[in-house]
Formats: sequence, C-alpha cells, structure tokens
Amino acid sequence: MRKGTSILGVPSLVPSSWELVKRDRNGHEKILAKSILAFDIHSDGTIAYSNGYGIFTLDAVGKSKLVVKDNLIEEIAIS
Repeated sequence: MRKGTSILGVPSLVPSSWELVKRDRNGHEKILAKSILAFDIHSDGTIAYSNGYGIFTLDAVGKSKLVVKDNLIEEIAIS
C-alpha cells in the first residue's frame, strides 16, 4: 500500500490528496488538513482527524496538534 506524507512526524496511511476542506457560505474553500482518513467535529467546534496512524486536533488558527499515535485508526467519534 502506498503511504502519504507524514503529519508531525506520524506517517500517513492515505495520500495527501485526501483533504479536509472547509467551505464558507459564499462557496470559498480552504484546505484544513491533508492525508485525512477520518474526522469528527465536537459541539464546541473542535476538529479531530486521523491520518490512519495518529489522531490530531486543529486549533483556532489551523495548527495541528498530535493527540495519540496508534496503528490503523479508521474511525473517530468525539463527544
């Protein structure tokens, strides 16, 4: 299996073309993160995502923070 780029030193299971994209009310798009296998959005707006080997959160300015590393993370659910 071909692997994507790494995020904060954590290798990605999926290619960088798998993107998390935000679209505003005017239709403008912004790429929030690349190599995204799964994501979830908390009720407070916090975004968590996985690249297959790590779980990350995005802060208010769009900077990723590593939460945990593991193998084959395919689903995320935050509450």
